[in-house]
Amino acid sequence: MESHSLSTDMDFEFFEKLSLIEAEAFLSDLLAGGTNRSLSLSKELEADGIRCDFSIPSLAPVLTSLLPKLVKIPLEPDLKVPTWIRNSETYKENLFDFDDASKRLVLGAAYYLGETFVRSFPVLHWTTGNPETALMNMPVVAGFRNGVEMAPMLVAENLLMSVLIDPSKQGDIEMAVSTWKSKVPQTNGGRKQAKGRE
Repeated sequence: MESHSLSTDMDFEFFEKLSLIEAEAFLSDLLAGGTNRSLSLSKELEADGIRCDFSIPSLAPVLTSLLPKLVKIPLEPDLKVPTWIRNSETYKENLFDFDDASKRLVLGAAYYLGETFVRSFPVLHWTTGNPETALMNMPVVAGFRNGVEMAPMLVAENLLMSVLIDPSKQGDIEMAVSTWKSKVPQTNGGRKQAKGRE
């Protein structure tokens, strides 16, 4: 799993081709490896004074603290993409990937994001994405209102890429955490658990 590219475009295609058994195995690997990655991440970040206790308030500081550690690798334009798109600023800004060490950090951030929500709200749980949606077979956190699923790998990668491209968007990390928190069903157990962890 470590060698799997975290590129958003690659993710959809990769997961669409998985069988349910393969998707469940991928999720299992992510969760098993996530524990080790989070321990390593915790030691590194706590040395910098960042609390890694799987609480909702820790999410923005943990994700933000990873930004200086991420290394971008420029990519060549895809010549199959129309010229007018290739010439757009948005396309040019996004024309990079992460190096292998950075991909591992992003994967660790994804696990930390998803696991924090699962530990903080008992109504949430890890599963594979609904096969009727674009998130099919991806590791997701489910149990949000209206059947919404969070794909932590995509959320973490997109947030970190966005802030790397435009550092003025750093507040988007806190906003994303708040938005996902607002999608949690307000059960008595969920409220009590959430308050206790914050």
